[in-house]
Amino acid sequence: MVVDHYDTFVSGYQTRYGETHGRLRTEAENAFLNFRRCGDPNFGVTLFRCDTCEVKLGVPFTCKARICPSCLSRKAETRASHLSEVLPQVEHRHIVFGLPKKMGLRQRIQEDPKLLRKVTRLVNQTIAEHLVSCVIVHRHRRDELKKARPGIIVAQHTWADDLDYHPHLHLCISVGVFTTDGDFYAAWDWKPEELKEKLRRRILKAFVRWEKLTPEAADIVACWQLDKCGFSLFIGSPIAEDNRERLARLLRYLMRSPVSFKRLKYDERTGKVTMRLKRDQVKVFDHAVDFLAALARHVP
Repeated sequence: MVVDHYDTFVSGYQTRYGETHGRLRTEAENAFLNFRRCGDPNFGVTLFRCDTCEVKLGVPFTCKARICPSCLSRKAETRASHLSEVLPQVEHRHIVFGLPKKMGLRQRIQEDPKLLRKVTRLVNQTIAEHLVSCVIVHRHRRDELKKARPGIIVAQHTWADDLDYHPHLHLCISVGVFTTDGDFYAAWDWKPEELKEKLRRRILKAFVRWEKLTPEAADIVACWQLDKCGFSLFIGSPIAEDNRERLARLLRYLMRSPVSFKRLKYDERTGKVTMRLKRDQVKVFDHAVDFLAALARHVP
């Protein structure tokens, strides 16, 4: 698909998709260029040889692109297996935090992808401070928590199931905080509604400070009911400290590719791409260039 239509996609991108999808970033072009070479022996191979049986095997280079389902799946498997072994033996949780469409917050991030990095840092800081406040210790030991922090692994996802632009964060986070001495204090009550309100308030203030939102618009969103404001917060059930397989499964999920080859069907004759969604639904792209344009938005 990429080999067949990449040149057409690049040459006509700005005219067809520039207004709705934003500019085609250099990172996306490089990712597609590398993806075209993935598994192609014309671009080099690694030669394996067994001195005992004298068998030789040439394996083509892989692209390691962030949109390649095959390469990213292998990388996710390796990293998840390693992290699940070295992470501290404490409970962890899966947290998902999403930003609303309202007031154009998602659109502003699509126009300026660096905003998502700023939002990520703000979310991490807010969650860390909130967890410290949720830890119950004797008043004489409160000073130990001033510099305490939870363990957090965060993944930035920008895609919905149908490849629409939907920036949100997936976090694997320890159920408590670590002091500078290495002591661990568990948080028994996460107070999710309070955390969600803190996140909403800080992000709105930040968008005003970054001049991406007017103070009047931020005040309007801040007044909406918490469950109808568009901000979403999911906190999963605890992952037991000895359940490393479930932890590895979560980490693989955090590092997954936007698409999977198993979900795609490409018709070379017509150029049509069919993508299988959840709940037995499908999304049809009339031409492969439409699919590539949708995918390009999710190259980090």
